[in-house]
Amino acid sequence: METFDGQQTADLLKVARGAGAKTLLDTVYVDNVSQQLWQANTYPGLPFLDYFIPSQPEAKAITGLDSPADMARLFQDAGCKNVVIKLDEQGVFCRDADGNQVSVPSYQVQNVVDTTGAGDSWSAGFLAGLHEGMDIGQAALLGNATAAHCIQAPGASTGIVALDRIKAFQQTAPLNK
Repeated sequence: METFDGQQTADLLKVARGAGAKTLLDTVYVDNVSQQLWQANTYPGLPFLDYFIPSQPEAKAITGLDSPADMARLFQDAGCKNVVIKLDEQGVFCRDADGNQVSVPSYQVQNVVDTTGAGDSWSAGFLAGLHEGMDIGQAALLGNATAAHCIQAPGASTGIVALDRIKAFQQTAPLNK
């Protein structure tokens, strides 16, 4: 299995942050990878991250923990400012730099067609929310709405619509409780 060099990633994140960029890292789940390799590829970059957004299986593979709150605290103890852990149909768990925690529910959808690209589309919606000045919870909710569109069509991006349509969807679509 080919892996990233955690230190090279950290160096790139350090340069980006030094240039004034906000930094975000999402991981890609790979089965049968040791916790040590996950940590070697992740931990060096955490001090240079504004947002770390793994899925729950990825966060568990890295930390060995089950609780999203415990996972998020561990990532912050290692230097990351804000942590969002994606929980699939249960939404996301957010912990901001001040230690505030919030669980953000997903949206109910009628027909899941394909989950390809759901995480990436979630990140796009989340980043759009941050760009508009939303707090971490509001941005995560926009990410959830964006991913809800993605999974209702085949392929990674077919279901993505204009931001104003995603925001209109948020006004009427029910949330999972």
